[in-house]
Amino acid sequence: GQRSECILLGNTSGLTVLENFVFGDTPERSSISYVLGQIKEHQPQWEVVPLRLSRESNIRQLPLKTLLVYLELAKVIEAKFSYFAEYRFKFLQNQQFIVNQFQGERREFVEAIFTCSTKAKVW
Repeated sequence: GQRSECILLGNTSGLTVLENFVFGDTPERSSISYVLGQIKEHQPQWEVVPLRLSRESNIRQLPLKTLLVYLELAKVIEAKFSYFAEYRFKFLQNQQFIVNQFQGERREFVEAIFTCSTKAKVW
């Protein structure tokens, strides 16, 4: 309720840095056109691999996800399913200890995941 004053301690000396921060992730028009072209080319079902699309379109992942959300809101695209081509994990417990936490069908499922997973060393 009381009167207050707001003092801006700024100048134009850092304007270039600020503009780079604000506009740094803004995709080029040609990059957005590339994404739209991919959607059109792969109708009726367009399967997206975000990291690959990010590289191919030259759009960083976060702005790309934002673009995809806007396209979904505009009903240009519609999510149908999720697909995980690769999933990495690291055991924090012994593998057998984890398996022993489950019974029946769930245990078989967990065992199948571990059996089919590629093992690698952690450095």
